[in-house]
Amino acid sequence: PVRKQQKLKPVKLTEPRPGVYVFDLGQNIAGWVRLKAKGIRGTKIVLRISGWLNPDGTIYTDYLREARAVDTYYLKGGGEEVWEPSTTYHGFQYVEVTGYPGAPSLNDLTGIECNSTLPTTGTFECSDARVNKLYSNLLWTMRDNLVDVPTGCADRAERLGWCAKTPLVKTWTYALGMGGFLSKWMVDLVDSQSLSANESGAAFMQVAPFWGDIESPGWSDDGIAVPYGLYKAYGDTGIIRKYYDAMASYIG
Repeated sequence: PVRKQQKLKPVKLTEPRPGVYVFDLGQNIAGWVRLKAKGIRGTKIVLRISGWLNPDGTIYTDYLREARAVDTYYLKGGGEEVWEPSTTYHGFQYVEVTGYPGAPSLNDLTGIECNSTLPTTGTFECSDARVNKLYSNLLWTMRDNLVDVPTGCADRAERLGWCAKTPLVKTWTYALGMGGFLSKWMVDLVDSQSLSANESGAAFMQVAPFWGDIESPGWSDDGIAVPYGLYKAYGDTGIIRKYYDAMASYIG
């Protein structure tokens, strides 16, 4: 299941322009923001999300493409209010807050990390702090992009089940308990396969669940790599038997 995993307190708060406040969580996460505020009824507070800053300290959003990484809340008035969105998530490290009544403090905003609940099954540590940081970055990147489906990005307009994950399968299954997650996603991959059926076979699509794309080598190969990776990692011969015909159809 997708769950809230942990809370992150901001490590820095700046005001690059009058009335424009930028919170830095110190870590790029998949999730959302919990806001605390007190003010007059109808006060409009806007939260804009980003993973990058411009040189002047304002947030950079061009890379988000069509994603509207904006949350808006109107105060109801009558005392302190605590609010967080319930129908979306973002990939971000920085939060721009405008319209806040008065000047916010670091305690008025909390980052909520959210992703699929996957147990840690493998760890790595060595004497070089740089390599340890690299491994930490890998774990954060994997978890940020495992939100019900393996997404292409947690931030911009690619929060879909993009394929081309073949090189990742071995890394995933080393670090995380991926058996249930990938077995479920294999159902999505096979569901997409019927859309390309012809006399010689059927290819897996680039995105599963399907989203208006076409088949393509490198992306479609996940239909082979996922069951094979589960077999190699967990000795699961059942998934090979279950999807053998689908795999053979793609090779055809």
